Amino acid sequence: MRLNIWIFSLILLFPTLSSAKDKLYEGEYIYQGQSLLSPNGQYVLEWRPNIGYAVFRADGSIRYFIDQWGRVLAMQGDGNFVNYTYYDDNSPWEARWASNTGGRCPCPSRSYLRIWDDGNLTIEYGQFPQSPEYIGRIWEIGKDSAPLTTTSGRQEYATPPGPRPINVPDPSMPASYDY
Repeated sequence: MRLNIWIFSLILLFPTLSSAKDKLYEGEYIYQGQSLLSPNGQYVLEWRPNIGYAVFRADGSIRYFIDQWGRVLAMQGDGNFVNYTYYDDNSPWEARWASNTGGRCPCPSRSYLRIWDDGNLTIEYGQFPQSPEYIGRIWEIGKDSAPLTTTSGRQEYATPPGPRPINVPDPSMPASYDY
């Protein structure tokens, strides 16, 4: 009975649970209303009104804050994870925040963003199982030092690494290296 209530609670908190994924591959985006969900359902990367994009714990507290004003998250072909905003369909995208990891993935690896059961958000690269020698991690926020054990309502605002991005390439541009 308790398991059924727990599962129902998760579905209410994360209605996309049945179709949720835990990885964002090169060339993919997360728009408002979409999310990445850790396999255990305890962490979700998504946009919420009056907050913006962040990694949230299952109780709704913020694990890692990305940006309040961006409208779309992009995993670019060069290995950079970027939060963009735009004002209408005809305006250019403006980078609001970036992981500043463009060009760190060795050729011919492909990079992807992943959310883990321990609350870690990482950028990894690899073409496994074809090329296991090209598997690695180039960026992470680290494991949750205070994983959710109760609904304490705490909020942990982490400062994203690096300054606000300058001259981030347009996400529609080709990757900075060949595959």
